[in-house]
Amino acid sequence: MNKEIKKEIKFFLLPDYEKEEKYLTDMHKSGWKLKNIQWGSVYIFEKCQPENVVYRLDFAEDKDKDMQYYITMFDEYGWKYIQDVNGYSYFRKKTDGLTEEDTEIFSDSESRLAMIKSIINKKLMPIWIIFLGILIPNFVKVITHSFDDIPLHTVLTVIYIFLFVWYSYILIHCRMEFLKLKKKYTKK
Repeated sequence: MNKEIKKEIKFFLLPDYEKEEKYLTDMHKSGWKLKNIQWGSVYIFEKCQPENVVYRLDFAEDKDKDMQYYITMFDEYGWKYIQDVNGYSYFRKKTDGLTEEDTEIFSDSESRLAMIKSIINKKLMPIWIIFLGILIPNFVKVITHSFDDIPLHTVLTVIYIFLFVWYSYILIHCRMEFLKLKKKYTKK
C-alpha cells in the first residue's frame, strides 16, 4: 500500500457540510491534502506538508450552466476547485495572512441561507418524495397482505420496518439540522 495515499470512509449527511469542511481542514493541517472523493464517502488524501488551509463547500443551483465560469470566479478569489460530489463543489484556500472573512465563500448570511434553501429544495425534498412514493406504499402492501405461514412475509416486513425507521430518522435529522443552520445564520 502506498504510504503517500490515505483512504478514509466518512459519512456526512446533507446538513453536515460544515462538519465535513472542518474534517477536511483538520486533515490538511495534519499533513493529508484531499485528492478526491469516491462514491460520496471514500476520501482519498495524499501526503503533504501541513499547511494552514480552509476547505469550503458550495451548493450552487446554476453552476452547471457554465461550470468553467463558476470555477474561474472562485479561482480569482484564491479558491482551488477540487471536485463536485452530490451537488456540492469542494474548494480549498491557503489562509496564511487572511482574515476570517477572507476564508469564507459566502459574503453574507443571506447567501448562506439561500444555499441552505437550495439544498432543501434540490436534495431533501426529492428524498421525501421518493420516500413517500415508494417506501410507504410498499410498506403498507407488505403489512396488509396475509401470507400466513410464509417466512418471506416476515423477512419483508422486518426489512420494510427497518427501512421505514431508518429513512424517517435520516429525513427528520436532516430537516432538524437545516433548521438549526437556518436559525444560526438568521441571527448573524
